[in-house]
Amino acid sequence: MEQTTIILRYTEFDMPSKSWTIEERFIEFLENEKKTGVEIASFLCSVLEKHKVSLADCRAQGYDNGSNMAGIYKDVQAEILCKNTCALFSPCAAHCLNLCGVHAAEICSECGTYFGSIQKLYTLFSCSPARWKIVNEEMKITFKSQSQTRWSERLDAVKPVAKHLPSVIKALERVQAEINLTQDAKAEAKSLQLYFSSFPSILMSCIWFKILLSIDHVNRVLQQKQLSLSKSVQLGKQLVSDLRNLHDSWPKILHEATLIAINLTIPPEFPAQRIKKRKTMFDETPEEPLPPGDRLETLEETTFRRNVFYRVVDNLVEEMSKRSKSAEQIDNKFCVLWNFDQMDPESIHSKATNLLEFYKEDFSGKLLDQRDHLCSVGKTLLNLKDCTEPDPLNVLNTMYKENVENVFPQLCIGLRIFLTIPVSVATGERSFSKLSLIKIYLRSPMGQERLNSYLFCHLKMHWLPKLTTKELFLHLQRRKFESGSCGESWVACVHIFKF
Repeated sequence: MEQTTIILRYTEFDMPSKSWTIEERFIEFLENEKKTGVEIASFLCSVLEKHKVSLADCRAQGYDNGSNMAGIYKDVQAEILCKNTCALFSPCAAHCLNLCGVHAAEICSECGTYFGSIQKLYTLFSCSPARWKIVNEEMKITFKSQSQTRWSERLDAVKPVAKHLPSVIKALERVQAEINLTQDAKAEAKSLQLYFSSFPSILMSCIWFKILLSIDHVNRVLQQKQLSLSKSVQLGKQLVSDLRNLHDSWPKILHEATLIAINLTIPPEFPAQRIKKRKTMFDETPEEPLPPGDRLETLEETTFRRNVFYRVVDNLVEEMSKRSKSAEQIDNKFCVLWNFDQMDPESIHSKATNLLEFYKEDFSGKLLDQRDHLCSVGKTLLNLKDCTEPDPLNVLNTMYKENVENVFPQLCIGLRIFLTIPVSVATGERSFSKLSLIKIYLRSPMGQERLNSYLFCHLKMHWLPKLTTKELFLHLQRRKFESGSCGESWVACVHIFKF
């Protein structure tokens, strides 16, 4: 049976520090065999009703970007919007970034050959302890398998080839010389040695290591719970800017790959291509000779630059720009609450008016007046002079630390609504990781209630030091009188106290 995890994102106020924090709380795992958007939407509404959470109070929704979840016509987010027009849909930024990388890796045959060879390299060495021992002797790091969804693992798979290529080639040579291989394994090891000893492979490693490193840095930040949507939009724009700079760095990357190839005594040349002869017309002028010191680009180099390098980078930039539009639209709707110097008065008035019309039940007509007041005197009051684009969470916390939340109540409400908009579904993914550790084959008869109790205890381990045995048993006693039995929670709690 498939499991569905329910996560609630909200803002919580800490009285001693007078600051707001963003919390994402695991509710429970539920068995769900339904597939259509209408059925899943009604299922989610029944779960919220079960936990006494009103759908009318929800201000955003986020899923893993599946076609039956993110569709704009009759899928889950569309059905929820029909019941609550204020529940904005925010696509998972981490999934969007992963999909951009997946599509870029499949854009051309050269990329498929490169990543396929890396996976074959892992398979060749991991299937035998004797072969894996050679890897440990030759390299400081080991080979990793690739993943379609976790691009941090894709970076770990590329890193040994990009940073320890001499050791990889030597390990392949030792496997062929020292291990008694089958004919198929010997042929595969030989082909991998020839491929990774070629200049196009070295160039592909230089390109993809830079791309994956930039994606991995952003991907790790996107999975943080305290990240706001505005920061994720800024990270996406910065990543697009870095990729465009990489687009213009072809000579530098080619020079780096050439130096690596020369150090390994590998000819820095591309495989020769057949030159198409073209008839020269009588009125054509001959090409002028290059100035001394300039290098003429070969046909093979031009083909690789246009058909591989530019296609990969351009596809990444295009996909990221397309998939980030939804998040940018939401950020553009709320940015009037914290942007002070980057908008003209007409734009401020129109955006504030649109925000008032969209959230009629949450705001009053004083929002625009408070926004103007904050723009005139609030920057000095909140010490935001040097910050061109402050973070919404910092602005909200500064208001409370300076005790001016009563002066700008509408702005505080707007900032809290914006901070509840989900950026990614990383918390849900973590709950599934815990599920794979708890729901093992030895616990296959475990019921759903006991499973949720175990998961809640494991996900909230930081709460356990605050609990006393007396409070726990009083809670279980109340549950016994209410429902007639303590159920599976008793077993889970006793198990945790055995730790």
